[in-house]
Amino acid sequence: MTEQISHAVESIKLAYLSHTSVVWLVTGEKEVASEIVEQFTIEHFGAFRNSDVLGCPVYLHQLTNNSINDLSKDKTLKEYLDKPLKEFIGKCNIKHFSSISSDAANTPSVFYLWQTNNDKDVMKSIENFVTVHGFMNAEFDVQSKTPEHIRTVHLSLAIIASPTPPPASWLTQYIEVVYVKPLQNSEIQKLILDRLSSKGIEFEDEYRLRQLVVNLRGFSGRKISQTIARCILSGFFDNKNIQWPKILCEIRFMKRQMLDGFVGLKWVDVQDDKYHETVMREQLRVAGGLEVISRWLNDRKEIFADTEKAKKSGYDIPKGVLITGIPGTGKSMMAKETARILDLPLIALDLGDLQEGLVGASEEHMAQALRKVEAMAPCVLWIDEIEKAFSGSNSGSSDGGVMRRMFGKFLTWMQEKTATCFVFATSNDISELPPEIFRSERFDDKFFSFMPMVDECAEIFGNLITQENKKYRNNNPNDELGNLFSIELTRPGVWKNFLNDYIYRKCRVDMDENKWKDGKVPQCKLLTGADISMLVKLLKFKLLKNKPENLTTNFSKNLVLETVEDELDKFMPYGQTNLKDIVICFRKLSLNRFKSASSSCIINFDDYNVETEEMCYDTSRYVDAYDKTLYATVVGAINFYKESKDKNSHENSK
Repeated sequence: MTEQISHAVESIKLAYLSHTSVVWLVTGEKEVASEIVEQFTIEHFGAFRNSDVLGCPVYLHQLTNNSINDLSKDKTLKEYLDKPLKEFIGKCNIKHFSSISSDAANTPSVFYLWQTNNDKDVMKSIENFVTVHGFMNAEFDVQSKTPEHIRTVHLSLAIIASPTPPPASWLTQYIEVVYVKPLQNSEIQKLILDRLSSKGIEFEDEYRLRQLVVNLRGFSGRKISQTIARCILSGFFDNKNIQWPKILCEIRFMKRQMLDGFVGLKWVDVQDDKYHETVMREQLRVAGGLEVISRWLNDRKEIFADTEKAKKSGYDIPKGVLITGIPGTGKSMMAKETARILDLPLIALDLGDLQEGLVGASEEHMAQALRKVEAMAPCVLWIDEIEKAFSGSNSGSSDGGVMRRMFGKFLTWMQEKTATCFVFATSNDISELPPEIFRSERFDDKFFSFMPMVDECAEIFGNLITQENKKYRNNNPNDELGNLFSIELTRPGVWKNFLNDYIYRKCRVDMDENKWKDGKVPQCKLLTGADISMLVKLLKFKLLKNKPENLTTNFSKNLVLETVEDELDKFMPYGQTNLKDIVICFRKLSLNRFKSASSSCIINFDDYNVETEEMCYDTSRYVDAYDKTLYATVVGAINFYKESKDKNSHENSK
């Protein structure tokens, strides 16, 4: 008997001996639940009988207020408990277990139900059972007032097994919830080796065995055997050549199936399902300006490669990181890159999907999701725009405190979790987040992304063109054209020259004493990574729409740059329309001292005076026209919107 079975059996025993009427067994495996109930019956009653016939004369009836009053008039329960349990059993598909060593008329019974959807009728039947059970344990003289065949109802127990805990209601105080523990590492290892040895396969690679155990955590014994069997049948466990990438891919395929239909959690594709190879290794470079956080992750990659070895060596398993910044600067893309670097599956948590109107339901959905994530470990848990999920967790929220309780449950889980679930949280506006989330020990580190400089923008352009060429070649393998765009356009230097020339001719900003010279907001074409991605899509659409029917050469450098300039003239990038938001973002970042995700950030917190809310300006800091304009625009915006705020405050005081 495994430890998960014995632990559950002992928990049910304790509940039964303390006169609990209903035990709710939480497990997603029907066969495990049946084994637990059977083992409990054998151990506690000394024998076991599985019967589809009623056999035990216990009656249930919904007691009304009138019938409760009648009980006080010394009437027997027989008159009010005349609905046979057989009808209830037939309706709910309950199997009946009872001891065969005692007299049938006085046999305490265990009623077992496998429940998957929290049906209202089932909950009503449970309510009836709880009501009768309570009367049988009350101060009534059971021996004198109750027929012999229902005297033992107070000794009986109802066990409901379900993948989810009971729905929140007044009944929960009468229900003992027992969570089935996952299999331990030693049990998983034994299942693996037993399955392999049964096929004559010797597996002596201790490192890979540990990896197998870690990746199979959260699986049932049946699921583990099934997964290993699939790998054996596919030839992945050849004694001379263990195909580890394909084995890992098969395990993740099975994990993905476990998430199908689970509310609030979504499997995010990062790698090729068949060969476990990276689909787009250029993704990080496309994001641009995130090399610092990438190095941070690579420094810790070996810890995730073998967590058991890392723990023995004294390392702590990283809990996660928070990255914030203006929209369109690659934060979401970095989540996928994180999963690729750490070589872990990526699971997205949508906290909005977990909210429900019933009291306590949202918090329970959160707990279920976190338990599921732990069962999927090791993994990266991605929470996108975390401020939208927890922005209502302040004390003044009108949701009855639901978000605050959900937030508290999440923080407690992050603080105490032992499973290898690396949390990658992104935020566009950290001012909406509760201050508790910034406390030490919540995240291992906090980064920010900002407006990319010219070298980063050029790299994004070049790699987007590279991806478009790859996509075209994959879709047209027999096309003599080969690439859609000229190879020259994949070189960042071409785009750097283009951006510097464009900004110099059309958008240069002059500064005078830390301010915009004319005192007006400049109309600058300052781009985020998302802006560049959109420009490339517009470029491709326009070129393809106007291309000759029989294109014999790819789109040339001059044609592309002319088209991009034409589109950029009409385009309204984030850095042109949202300067005030950029300033607000910078001020919040400076207060919390986040680390830059890039090694080259256009602004420096040391240049900013928190008390005066002003930024000093160094005219000689940058050489490239694009960077000088970006720097002047951001510094001018910081000082301009500070003055604007002071002016409004002064006018309001009048």
